Amino acid sequence: MTRDTAGPMARSVADLSLLDSVMTGDFSNPTMNLSDVRLGVPSDLFWENLDPGIRSATNEALDLLQSQGVTLIPVPMPDIGKLDEEVSFIVVLHEFVRDMTAYLKHKRDGIEFETLISQIGSPDVRAIALPLIHGGTIPVDAYETALNTRRRLQSLYKDVFSLHGLHGLAFPTTPRTAALIGEDETVELNGQREPTFSTFIRNSDPGSNAGIPGLSLPIGLVNGLPAGLSIDGPVGTDRQLLAIGRSEEH
Repeated sequence: MTRDTAGPMARSVADLSLLDSVMTGDFSNPTMNLSDVRLGVPSDLFWENLDPGIRSATNEALDLLQSQGVTLIPVPMPDIGKLDEEVSFIVVLHEFVRDMTAYLKHKRDGIEFETLISQIGSPDVRAIALPLIHGGTIPVDAYETALNTRRRLQSLYKDVFSLHGLHGLAFPTTPRTAALIGEDETVELNGQREPTFSTFIRNSDPGSNAGIPGLSLPIGLVNGLPAGLSIDGPVGTDRQLLAIGRSEEH
Protein backbone atom coordinates (compact mmCIF):
# COMPACT_ATOMS: atom_id res chain seq x y z
CA MET A 1 0.00 0.00 0.00
CA THR A 2 2.76 2.42 0.90
CA ARG A 3 5.25 1.83 -1.88
CA ASP A 4 3.73 0.11 -4.91
CA THR A 5 3.10 2.74 -7.57
CA ALA A 6 2.73 2.11 -11.28
CA GLY A 7 5.40 3.88 -13.33
CA PRO A 8 5.59 3.74 -17.12
CA MET A 9 8.66 2.94 -19.19
CA ALA A 10 9.08 4.26 -22.72
CA ARG A 11 11.55 5.15 -25.47
CA SER A 12 11.23 8.88 -24.83
CA VAL A 13 10.18 11.28 -22.09
CA ALA A 14 7.49 12.59 -24.44
CA ASP A 15 5.97 9.12 -24.50
CA LEU A 16 6.31 8.90 -20.72
CA SER A 17 4.38 12.16 -20.43
CA LEU A 18 1.61 10.77 -22.60
CA LEU A 19 1.40 7.56 -20.59
CA ASP A 20 1.43 9.49 -17.32
CA SER A 21 -1.42 11.68 -18.58
CA VAL A 22 -3.52 8.64 -19.43
CA MET A 23 -2.80 7.03 -16.04
CA THR A 24 -3.46 10.14 -13.94
CA GLY A 25 -5.92 12.14 -16.01
CA ASP A 26 -3.57 15.14 -15.82
CA PHE A 27 -3.03 16.40 -19.37
CA SER A 28 -1.18 19.56 -18.39
CA ASN A 29 1.99 19.91 -20.40
CA PRO A 30 4.33 22.38 -18.68
CA THR A 31 7.68 23.32 -20.18
CA MET A 32 10.98 24.05 -18.46
CA ASN A 33 14.01 25.98 -19.69
CA LEU A 34 17.16 24.24 -18.56
CA SER A 35 18.61 27.61 -17.56
CA ASP A 36 15.88 27.80 -14.89
CA VAL A 37 16.45 24.29 -13.54
CA ARG A 38 18.23 23.77 -10.19
CA LEU A 39 19.34 20.23 -9.40
CA GLY A 40 20.94 19.08 -6.19
CA VAL A 41 23.71 16.50 -6.34
CA PRO A 42 23.56 14.52 -3.07
CA SER A 43 27.03 13.63 -1.84
CA ASP A 44 26.05 10.71 0.38
CA LEU A 45 24.96 7.10 -0.27
CA PHE A 46 24.21 7.61 -3.97
CA TRP A 47 27.90 7.96 -4.92
CA GLU A 48 29.34 5.27 -2.65
CA ASN A 49 31.13 2.27 -4.18
CA LEU A 50 30.18 3.08 -7.78
CA ASP A 51 31.51 1.18 -10.75
CA PRO A 52 34.16 3.52 -12.24
CA GLY A 53 32.38 3.51 -15.60
CA ILE A 54 29.10 4.53 -13.97
CA ARG A 55 30.83 7.30 -12.03
CA SER A 56 32.47 8.62 -15.20
CA ALA A 57 29.27 8.46 -17.30
CA THR A 58 27.27 10.22 -14.57
CA ASN A 59 29.84 12.99 -14.19
CA GLU A 60 29.84 13.50 -17.96
CA ALA A 61 26.04 13.72 -17.96
CA LEU A 62 26.08 16.28 -15.16
CA ASP A 63 28.76 18.31 -16.95
CA LEU A 64 26.60 18.29 -20.08
CA LEU A 65 23.55 19.50 -18.13
CA GLN A 66 25.61 22.25 -16.58
CA SER A 67 26.86 23.33 -20.01
CA GLN A 68 23.22 23.57 -21.11
CA GLY A 69 22.40 25.96 -18.29
CA VAL A 70 21.31 23.69 -15.43
CA THR A 71 22.49 24.87 -12.01
CA LEU A 72 24.04 22.02 -10.01
CA ILE A 73 24.25 22.34 -6.24
CA PRO A 74 26.08 19.86 -3.98
CA VAL A 75 23.77 18.93 -1.10
CA PRO A 76 24.72 16.87 1.96
CA MET A 77 22.22 14.21 3.06
CA PRO A 78 24.24 12.28 5.67
CA ASP A 79 21.23 10.59 7.32
CA ILE A 80 19.64 9.32 4.10
CA GLY A 81 21.09 5.81 4.21
CA LYS A 82 20.21 5.16 7.85
CA LEU A 83 16.66 6.47 7.51
CA ASP A 84 16.08 4.48 4.34
CA GLU A 85 17.35 1.26 5.93
CA GLU A 86 15.01 1.71 8.89
CA VAL A 87 12.01 2.02 6.56
CA SER A 88 12.59 -0.06 3.46
CA PHE A 89 12.16 -3.79 4.00
CA ILE A 90 10.24 -3.44 7.26
CA VAL A 91 7.40 -1.56 5.59
CA VAL A 92 7.28 -3.51 2.35
CA LEU A 93 7.48 -6.98 3.92
CA HIS A 94 4.86 -6.25 6.59
CA GLU A 95 2.46 -4.88 4.00
CA PHE A 96 3.22 -7.67 1.55
CA VAL A 97 2.14 -10.36 4.02
CA ARG A 98 -0.91 -8.39 5.14
CA ASP A 99 -2.12 -7.20 1.74
CA MET A 100 -1.29 -10.30 -0.30
CA THR A 101 -3.02 -12.56 2.25
CA ALA A 102 -6.12 -10.36 2.08
CA TYR A 103 -5.98 -10.32 -1.73
CA LEU A 104 -5.76 -14.11 -2.01
CA LYS A 105 -8.64 -14.50 0.43
CA HIS A 106 -10.71 -12.07 -1.62
CA LYS A 107 -9.91 -13.92 -4.85
CA ARG A 108 -11.12 -17.22 -3.34
CA ASP A 109 -9.23 -19.29 -5.88
CA GLY A 110 -7.73 -21.68 -3.35
CA ILE A 111 -4.16 -20.34 -3.46
CA GLU A 112 -2.69 -19.90 0.01
CA PHE A 113 -0.03 -17.32 0.83
CA GLU A 114 2.49 -20.05 1.69
CA THR A 115 1.91 -21.73 -1.68
CA LEU A 116 2.48 -18.46 -3.52
CA ILE A 117 5.76 -17.84 -1.70
CA SER A 118 7.06 -21.33 -2.32
CA GLN A 119 6.56 -20.90 -6.07
CA ILE A 120 8.52 -17.64 -6.47
CA GLY A 121 10.89 -18.16 -9.38
CA SER A 122 13.44 -15.39 -8.84
CA PRO A 123 16.16 -16.61 -6.43
CA ASP A 124 16.87 -13.20 -4.91
CA VAL A 125 13.18 -12.45 -4.28
CA ARG A 126 12.63 -15.96 -2.95
CA ALA A 127 15.46 -15.49 -0.45
CA ILE A 128 13.76 -12.37 0.87
CA ALA A 129 10.24 -13.83 0.94
CA LEU A 130 10.76 -17.37 2.25
CA PRO A 131 11.43 -16.31 5.87
CA LEU A 132 7.96 -14.75 5.90
CA ILE A 133 6.38 -18.22 6.09
CA HIS A 134 8.86 -19.47 8.68
CA GLY A 135 8.23 -17.07 11.54
CA GLY A 136 9.93 -14.11 9.90
CA THR A 137 6.94 -11.77 9.63
CA ILE A 138 7.41 -8.13 10.65
CA PRO A 139 5.62 -7.25 13.94
CA VAL A 140 3.08 -4.44 13.91
CA ASP A 141 5.05 -2.30 16.38
CA ALA A 142 8.17 -2.49 14.18
CA TYR A 143 6.04 -1.55 11.17
CA GLU A 144 4.55 1.46 12.95
CA THR A 145 8.02 2.59 14.05
CA ALA A 146 9.17 2.33 10.43
CA LEU A 147 6.24 4.47 9.28
CA ASN A 148 7.28 7.14 11.80
CA THR A 149 10.81 6.99 10.42
CA ARG A 150 9.36 7.32 6.93
CA ARG A 151 7.88 10.66 7.94
CA ARG A 152 11.37 11.79 9.01
CA LEU A 153 12.70 10.66 5.63
CA GLN A 154 10.01 12.65 3.87
CA SER A 155 10.86 15.70 5.99
CA LEU A 156 14.53 15.35 5.04
CA TYR A 157 13.67 15.47 1.35
CA LYS A 158 11.24 18.35 1.83
CA ASP A 159 13.81 20.38 3.76
CA VAL A 160 16.58 19.75 1.20
CA PHE A 161 14.35 20.75 -1.71
CA SER A 162 13.13 23.86 0.10
CA LEU A 163 16.46 25.01 1.58
CA HIS A 164 18.26 24.94 -1.76
CA GLY A 165 15.33 25.85 -4.01
CA LEU A 166 15.70 22.63 -5.98
CA HIS A 167 13.60 21.18 -8.78
CA GLY A 168 15.18 17.77 -8.16
CA LEU A 169 18.10 15.65 -7.00
CA ALA A 170 20.36 14.03 -9.61
CA PHE A 171 22.34 10.83 -9.04
CA PRO A 172 23.35 7.53 -10.73
CA THR A 173 20.35 5.25 -11.14
CA THR A 174 22.32 2.14 -10.13
CA PRO A 175 25.86 1.56 -8.79
CA ARG A 176 26.76 -0.64 -11.79
CA THR A 177 25.27 -1.84 -15.06
CA ALA A 178 22.69 -4.61 -15.19
CA ALA A 179 23.53 -8.03 -13.77
CA LEU A 180 24.14 -10.88 -16.19
CA ILE A 181 21.90 -13.95 -16.40
CA GLY A 182 22.85 -16.19 -13.50
CA GLU A 183 23.81 -13.32 -11.19
CA ASP A 184 20.50 -13.63 -9.39
CA GLU A 185 21.74 -13.63 -5.80
CA THR A 186 25.12 -11.89 -5.88
CA VAL A 187 26.80 -9.58 -8.34
CA GLU A 188 30.37 -8.31 -8.65
CA LEU A 189 30.92 -4.68 -7.77
CA ASN A 190 34.47 -3.32 -7.70
CA GLY A 191 35.95 -6.77 -7.15
CA GLN A 192 33.56 -7.84 -4.38
CA ARG A 193 30.46 -10.01 -4.47
CA GLU A 194 27.45 -8.01 -3.32
CA PRO A 195 23.74 -8.95 -2.89
CA THR A 196 22.08 -8.41 -6.27
CA PHE A 197 18.74 -7.11 -5.03
CA SER A 198 20.01 -4.54 -2.54
CA THR A 199 22.77 -3.39 -4.89
CA PHE A 200 20.41 -2.44 -7.69
CA ILE A 201 17.69 -0.81 -5.57
CA ARG A 202 20.12 1.15 -3.38
CA ASN A 203 19.96 4.53 -5.10
CA SER A 204 16.27 4.47 -6.05
CA ASP A 205 15.09 3.07 -2.71
CA PRO A 206 15.08 6.29 -0.62
CA GLY A 207 12.87 8.19 -3.06
CA SER A 208 10.55 5.20 -3.32
CA ASN A 209 10.24 5.05 0.46
CA ALA A 210 9.60 8.78 0.64
CA GLY A 211 6.89 8.56 -2.02
CA ILE A 212 8.36 11.23 -4.29
CA PRO A 213 8.38 11.18 -8.11
CA GLY A 214 11.48 9.94 -9.91
CA LEU A 215 12.69 9.80 -13.49
CA SER A 216 15.60 7.79 -14.91
CA LEU A 217 17.19 8.96 -18.16
CA PRO A 218 19.66 7.04 -20.36
CA ILE A 219 23.16 8.56 -20.42
CA GLY A 220 25.00 6.14 -22.68
CA LEU A 221 26.74 2.77 -22.46
CA VAL A 222 29.25 1.48 -19.95
CA ASN A 223 31.05 -1.65 -21.11
CA GLY A 224 28.30 -2.13 -23.69
CA LEU A 225 25.41 -1.87 -21.22
CA PRO A 226 23.15 1.14 -20.57
CA ALA A 227 23.66 3.53 -17.67
CA GLY A 228 21.10 5.93 -16.23
CA LEU A 229 20.86 9.29 -14.48
CA SER A 230 17.99 9.58 -12.01
CA ILE A 231 16.23 12.75 -10.97
CA ASP A 232 13.92 12.70 -7.94
CA GLY A 233 11.57 15.66 -7.49
CA PRO A 234 9.48 17.10 -4.66
CA VAL A 235 6.09 15.60 -3.87
CA GLY A 236 3.48 16.47 -6.50
CA THR A 237 5.94 17.72 -9.13
CA ASP A 238 5.56 14.76 -11.48
CA ARG A 239 4.64 16.85 -14.51
CA GLN A 240 7.42 19.34 -13.83
CA LEU A 241 9.89 16.47 -13.59
CA LEU A 242 8.73 15.15 -16.94
CA ALA A 243 9.08 18.65 -18.41
CA ILE A 244 12.70 18.76 -17.21
CA GLY A 245 13.26 15.34 -18.78
CA ARG A 246 11.81 16.49 -22.11
CA SER A 247 14.08 19.53 -22.11
CA GLU A 248 17.15 17.40 -21.37
CA GLU A 249 16.13 14.96 -24.10
CA HIS A 250 16.52 17.72 -26.67
